[in-house]
Amino acid sequence: MKDVIEREGMVIQYVGGAPGEVSWAYTIGRLRRNRPELITVGLAPGSAMQMLNEIDAAWGELTIPDNGICFVPGKPQHRFAILPVPDSLWFSDYLLGAMHDALERGLVDARSALQVLWPDDNGRFPWEPGTSSSFRRRQPILGLAD
Repeated sequence: MKDVIEREGMVIQYVGGAPGEVSWAYTIGRLRRNRPELITVGLAPGSAMQMLNEIDAAWGELTIPDNGICFVPGKPQHRFAILPVPDSLWFSDYLLGAMHDALERGLVDARSALQVLWPDDNGRFPWEPGTSSSFRRRQPILGLAD
């Protein structure tokens, strides 16, 4: 994994949940480039990796407004939201690989992570009125339920 991070700038770790549990994917290595790690919850592996790779590739061009709702530059149909991940989650399974990499690199004090959230089929995010309870369970906002 270290070789891939050196060559590509990051890797994406996918963690599949047991039946009835959520799965998640997160980046490892972005801190080495002075960028926060990214995590998304509830997406299938391919979708999670595509989303995180697209956001990483467009990072320098992103504008993150106060409400956190963004678009991938040049792809307005790729709408997502970014929320800060509580510092306490660095010491949980959610970001375990990123924490180990930060420790090895002496970057533990620079740790930061952002949760990437995606809208439902109607364009609503988990906190917005009208989202189903199953959608909210599938994509919990980290730090609220933990």
